[in-house]
Amino acid sequence: IALTQVDPDALASAFAMRFLLRMRTDKEIPIFYAGSVAHPQNRCVVNRYDLLSHMRPFPTERADEYVVALVDSSKAEDGRCPTLAQMQIAVVIDHHRGADIRDEQAFVWVEEVGACSTLMAEILYAAKEAGDAKGEEAVVTPREIRVMLALGIYTDTKALISASKRDREAYAWLTEDLEHADMNQFIEYPL
Repeated sequence: IALTQVDPDALASAFAMRFLLRMRTDKEIPIFYAGSVAHPQNRCVVNRYDLLSHMRPFPTERADEYVVALVDSSKAEDGRCPTLAQMQIAVVIDHHRGADIRDEQAFVWVEEVGACSTLMAEILYAAKEAGDAKGEEAVVTPREIRVMLALGIYTDTKALISASKRDREAYAWLTEDLEHADMNQFIEYPL
């Protein structure tokens, strides 16, 4: 899984994608990231859930050996991570305009909503509903993933001020049984 930046929306989307992929395989699924974890809010999330233990910087060589899912970005040409263009991009899920990855190269889902976390929440919700409809064991999204996705929506929509109906619905589903402290620790993060 590839991240071109480290912010709450990108982190949440990457770890939600990792959760979905881990349901289908027992293989290790690394998350590559560009840049550093500099912003205090990002450090708070990364430290609270020990995310760096599952993340590593983008490879600097032999990047063409990797097949990746790109979340919260839809551009293969990105100066922050020059080896991304060498990777085989199989999946793209994003909410930004200007994708340079064509549909015939990968599964590309780019929709104009407030956050990539909204799209990932919709996928998780659909997986849960599909399991329920088939009478199978429902997909239960871990609390940490729901908190991170809710935070991704919250931050990318400016505290839900610029949230679309889909963003608000995803946020409501993700937070329906969370405690106030679950979100507050990342909204009122230490400086």
